[in-house]
Order: sequence, then C-alpha cells, then structure tokens
Amino acid sequence: MNLMYYLHEPLPNETPPKQQQQQQHRHYALMCHKNEASRIRDALLQSSDQWLDISIESAQMCKSSDERSDLSVTQCITIPLQEEKGRRKDRQGYTLMVIVGAAMPPAKLMHMARKQISWAGRLSHRTRSDVSRLENVMHSNHDHTIMASVGEEVWKQLCTIHGFDADVDSLRFDVHPKSFNVEACKAIQQAAAKSKGKELSEGGLIKLTYSATKARCVIAMIVRQLSGTSIFDIYWGISTGQQHWNELNQTMNDNATKEILIETTDSVTGLDITKQITIPSETPVSRAYYKLDQVFDDRDNLHVISCLHGSDCSVDMLLSHGAGIDIGAAPGGWTQVMHSKLKIPSIAAIDPGILAKRVATLPGVHHIRNDISSNETIKLLATYAPFSLIVCDACVDVASLFEKIVQSLQGVSSLLKSPNQVFSWPLCLVVTLKFPHKTSGSIDRHMDRAERTISDFLRKVMSLGCDEETKVSDIEVKYKICHLFANSVAERCLIAVFNKASIT
Repeated sequence: MNLMYYLHEPLPNETPPKQQQQQQHRHYALMCHKNEASRIRDALLQSSDQWLDISIESAQMCKSSDERSDLSVTQCITIPLQEEKGRRKDRQGYTLMVIVGAAMPPAKLMHMARKQISWAGRLSHRTRSDVSRLENVMHSNHDHTIMASVGEEVWKQLCTIHGFDADVDSLRFDVHPKSFNVEACKAIQQAAAKSKGKELSEGGLIKLTYSATKARCVIAMIVRQLSGTSIFDIYWGISTGQQHWNELNQTMNDNATKEILIETTDSVTGLDITKQITIPSETPVSRAYYKLDQVFDDRDNLHVISCLHGSDCSVDMLLSHGAGIDIGAAPGGWTQVMHSKLKIPSIAAIDPGILAKRVATLPGVHHIRNDISSNETIKLLATYAPFSLIVCDACVDVASLFEKIVQSLQGVSSLLKSPNQVFSWPLCLVVTLKFPHKTSGSIDRHMDRAERTISDFLRKVMSLGCDEETKVSDIEVKYKICHLFANSVAERCLIAVFNKASIT
C-alpha cells in the first residue's frame, strides 16, 4: 500500500547548537490530573501570569522584562480520554497532553506538581497523515496503515541510533489513547520481522515488557485525530529505559508525594505529634507552607521584586528590610517561610488559634492571639511597623478579608507619628482568595466578584503610604492572580508589590 503521504518530521529544536547536547529532549507527553493540567502546562512552558499595573488611573497590562513572548497554541496539545477507564483509576479524571518546546523537563517541576503526573514520556517526532489524499483506503484500514509507516520508522531508529537487538533486548511500548495499543505493537513487530526477512509469528520478534528498568528502550506514542478533519498526528519518541525511569517517571506521582515533608502539630498544645524524634524547626507544619514557598521560588515574582530594589538580590534580601504580618497564621506554615526563607527579622503571627510550638519559639516571631481588626492587635502591630511583607492564608470571605486588612492598617497608621511609617518599601502583599464552592461556574462567579474589588483594595493599601511629600501618583503597584500548585481547586493567590516610583 502506498505510504508516501505519511511524513515523519522531527519536532522543532529551539535550543542553540552549543546547548543541544545538554537539552536534546524538550518535548514531552504527560498524563496528569485534569484539575492540574493548566498549571502544569504553564509551568513547563514558563507562561507566567501577567502583571497588572494600577498606579495609573485605568489598569493596564504590563510584563516583566524577561517574560516570554506569547506562546503558540500548538505548543500544548490536549487529547481527550473520555472513553478510557483503568482498573484502579477513572481516566476521565486525567488529561493527556503533548508539550512541544518545553522550557524545562517535567522532573524539574516542584513536587506538588509532579505528584499530579501519573506518566510522562519523551517525544522527538511527529508523523502526519491526510487520508483524503489516499485513494482506495478504507477508514478501518487507515489506523493500521499509518501505524505501519510509524512502525517502520521507529524500528529503523531503534536499530540505527539506539543499537537495539531484538534477540537480547526488551522493549516497553507506551501508547495513548490505549485503544491504539494493539495496532501500534503489531506495527513495530511487523517492521522487525520484515527487516529480518521473517514472517510475523504469534508472539512477535520483539520481547515486550511493562518494566522500564528491564527495557533497553521505551517508546512513547500519542495518537491524535485533528477535530473535524481526516488528518491523524502521531507523536512519538524513543528513550532508554534508564532515561524513562530515572530521569522522568521515578520522580512522578507517588514518588513525588514522598518528597513533600509535613510534620503536623497538636491543635490544642502546639506540640509535634511525632514525638520519637526531634523535628527541625524549618520542617513544614502544614501543606499551606508550600503555597508561599512557591510564590518566592517563582523566577518571575523574584525578578519583579528585585527590579524594585534597582538591582538583583538574593531571596533572603528581597523583603528583609522591614517586619512582616501573617494573618490567619496558625499552625504557622507561612510564618516558617517568612522566617527561614525570606529572613524577615520580626513577624507578627496573628491568629486566635494555637501556633505550633516550634514556630512560636522562632526568634523574631510574635504570636498575637486575636482578630486582625481588634484594638489590641492594632496597638501591637504599631510597635512592629514598618512592614515590608503582609501575607494571609485565612479562610475568610474575600470582601470581608480586604475590609479587615485595610481597617487594621488604617488603625496602625493612626497610632504612628507619620502616616508613611506603616510600610518599608518595597512592600509585598500575598493573599489567598478562598471561594466557597468547587464547581467551575461558582469559582468563575466568585473570581469575577473578587477582581472587581482588588483594585480598590490595593489603592486603599497604597494610600496608607502617602503623606504631604508622597502622593498616590508617586507609588506604583503591580499585581497578579495565579493558581499555585498547593492551592485547592477553589483557591487563587493574589500577589501585589508596591514601591515609591522615585526609588527605581
């Protein structure tokens, strides 16, 4: 049968020639939880959330200087898996993605992201077909025909590039969607038999295995039909068993979950629940720790704050020029990040609840067991001002939370000799926006309401840094809303940075 209309093309390599040896594989196939798919995609393509600028009358979009240009939609292809179900997992809860031109390998993602990836494979080629140009080819035959073409090309590369020997080596074949598995395996077996001048036996010439560690090579293959067309794309790639396991899948799923360290404490006493060993003070006391940790691991966030300093500086120097406020601090995960990672010298941890003892006893941590807007809290905060970092992960309605933060800061300002002593510039504000329901429609509605109040909230905070010498127009504010890996489905994170424009 004529196979001339099947084109095997290498996926584009945008890496400079001098770096190609270190970054040969920049294309991946991933099976990940559908709720995390967009976050994983954006992280691999380094598609940063855009910053909004409200320092002028009408908000406008602004980008950090090293932000990547708009990304083509072809760099992330999603293949639906509606009909597939595994024995242990409902595949309807997973998304299959092809990432072309990834800025980093999946293994470099933070563990909170990698634990949501159940499988990953390397890709290097795409084979495209157009059945409308093939005469006398029935649709039932077409899948096998393109598979035959791909099988011959894959077998050729296995032998010539990877030195695969069917007599001694084993092969693992990962095909998605699984409905194409039989055709794909048959195609590679036929290609092998044809090259040896043999008839295809029932067991096949190639020994197949499920184990990546036992396989000499692993083939990853993704089959996709373009919607509303007769064009099929098959993305495929070959890696060694060691590459597939040690450099990719060994760091995914349950293995990534094991990397997430959390040692919880008693909510009544604040003592560590695990008593057999002494737990270091920097060990996270809650999962929430990883929200703020990601904020200050993000290259784009660090770049924006560094620019406000006028020069690059290390993460522990970004905001250590002032005190910090942690609203809704208990059991103390965010306070830990502020202390250990950001080196904030004095932290007011506000929460009526119990702070973990190993957090409450950290140098510079002051636990205020009261509400953020109480008179007692405001008086104490005035003794710690000025502030360079204000964070909040409290479970409070967004509008009420904004109102309480502004009310408290206004109270602090009224107790100080000069109103502009509330903040130490630059100032960073990080707030978790928590919505009551997890349905997409409800999240969208609450997100719309929150967005309508954010600009007004930030302007009120900004006004607290003004006096006779400093006008509102002298202060620049940039903010963005992102979905962190440690955020739940119904959470978003507001990050805002403030600075006097004259400083930069």
